[in-house]
Amino acid sequence: MSIRLISFQRGFKLAPSFILTGIFLVFWSEVAKGYFDAIDRTILLAFRSPGNSDILIGPDWLLQVVRTISFLGDSTFLLLVIFAVSFLLIANKAYYNALLLAALSLSGFWAVSLLKDFFGRPRPSIVEYFSDPSSASFPSGHAANSTIVYVLIALALFTVVSGRYGRFSLICCALILAALIGTSRIVLGVHWPSDVLGGWIFGLSWCCLWLVSDARSELWAVSYHSNPR
Repeated sequence: MSIRLISFQRGFKLAPSFILTGIFLVFWSEVAKGYFDAIDRTILLAFRSPGNSDILIGPDWLLQVVRTISFLGDSTFLLLVIFAVSFLLIANKAYYNALLLAALSLSGFWAVSLLKDFFGRPRPSIVEYFSDPSSASFPSGHAANSTIVYVLIALALFTVVSGRYGRFSLICCALILAALIGTSRIVLGVHWPSDVLGGWIFGLSWCCLWLVSDARSELWAVSYHSNPR
């Protein structure tokens, strides 16, 4: 396989990330215009008592369950997960996947933080918070970062888990977990639903950068065999 062909493949594999990034930017432009204000408010209040928006609907134990789910998307916890999975990959001699997981995850955290500062959307003010937010609202950091980390982990573990069923299960579990974490932020009242949806979209766009890694690793291999030491 020629280096030129592999370079073309790398460019082609960037397409999903570019497309999702474009969708993310268009989505933000609609959010900024207020097109989602009504549905944001409706969904956010749907989790609160009709008579008092400061009270969460459901049994008393629900709040603790939601907080626990939300914690799974906390940046500190995600860093520990990245470290643990990277160690597992290194133990299985999947050095490239371990490096890529750490690099894409950490750079994704940084990108999400920059986007929050750039957009500067205020947090919801119509309900009481059941958590303590410390940054701007759009995109949801928990939704974006959990999508990035858990989906990338699923992809990285393809070297450890064999078979289509096992790999499909990994991806499904990662997406379900990210969905639960993002939804928990709405239930806690710290994010508008559009913040969470924006976080999911951006997180998936960042995960698509993994697709470039296959062609990239092949390019290194071709370069090495073309110029052996």
